[in-house]
Amino acid sequence: MDITLTAQTEAPPRGTLGPLMAEYYAVMLAKLVDAGGPEVDTGSLIDEIWADMPPYLPPQGQIILAHAGDRLVGCGFLRRIRPDAAEMKRLYVLPDCQGHGLGRRLIEARIDGARALGLSDLYADTVIGNDDMLRLYDRLGFRRIGRYPENANPPERDPWLVYLHRPVG
Repeated sequence: MDITLTAQTEAPPRGTLGPLMAEYYAVMLAKLVDAGGPEVDTGSLIDEIWADMPPYLPPQGQIILAHAGDRLVGCGFLRRIRPDAAEMKRLYVLPDCQGHGLGRRLIEARIDGARALGLSDLYADTVIGNDDMLRLYDRLGFRRIGRYPENANPPERDPWLVYLHRPVG
């Protein structure tokens, strides 16, 4: 499968990214509920993506999109949270493209992006029970930590989230 990764210099069109984000939130919020967490309105989260887009764009952040031809098949976001650190958010790969190392490539691209921004630390989170993602983070040198102050999720979701850290190196 020939997949191309591209870093965005401006906000992707809502019509392009919106359907992928809707699927991402449907999957992740189902995992949150499965872990015993609260139900969350997907629509409001998708609307927040466009309201919160500037920190994910250069020069403070990065959005990486993965395409198979003209089809958007994955994404990953990065935003600076401190002068020396960034948070990785919204990693998603369509189910029919999983199992080919694309998730790893999206994480590695954001690690490279953090390095290019001169950052020393990366943070991430995922839902408890998102075992494939946790194993991937473990293989890439992320370690579990307590909640970091700049985490984008509401603190009320802490019981259902795993927080991670990795030096950019």
